[in-house]
Amino acid sequence: ATFEAATSAFVALGDAVLRADASAAMGLFCDFGMPKLLPAFKSSPPKREAILRVLYSFSPPDVASHTQCLKRLQSLLGSMPLFLHAVALCVDMEAEFTSGANGSLDLYVYYCTMGLGQPSPALRAAACSMLPALLPHLGPEAVAEFIPTLQRLSAEDRWWGTRAALLKVAAVLMDSSDPAMAEVGAGFVQSHFH
Repeated sequence: ATFEAATSAFVALGDAVLRADASAAMGLFCDFGMPKLLPAFKSSPPKREAILRVLYSFSPPDVASHTQCLKRLQSLLGSMPLFLHAVALCVDMEAEFTSGANGSLDLYVYYCTMGLGQPSPALRAAACSMLPALLPHLGPEAVAEFIPTLQRLSAEDRWWGTRAALLKVAAVLMDSSDPAMAEVGAGFVQSHFH
């Protein structure tokens, strides 16, 4: 309860600093606040999402700012596995995804793809858990590119976290209003979850 109260207080502070000086808010937090929270971020996975909510509260809510926020976070963490887990948590905090050279969709897809190939089952599961947020924004061709990896994970990865994430992916695919994506999802489920 204390950590949740502190998180709420820091989020409120972030919102206030952002309203007062949006151009300086993220820099202030990354320079002075985030270094104090890094030990908890690194040692306590259950606290990571709350810490990232605080970080995002000091960031303007646009795609470019969130992309910069992720770059600063990567630099602060100094660990690709920790960063991949952070990105997997941040994907659900995004209000929108954009495509293109500086688009957030491409950035998240890149890190998702990287995470799916990691030796750690927890990182593979985290990367897989990003897909329900990303797939609705991708075309059928891009979705189809993930299917061989998802099939491999379904056949080889028996860790419960990955299995649960794969089921969510299948549900998103089958629930798609795009018939081609729904067909891909139904085929995936028939082949691997019977």
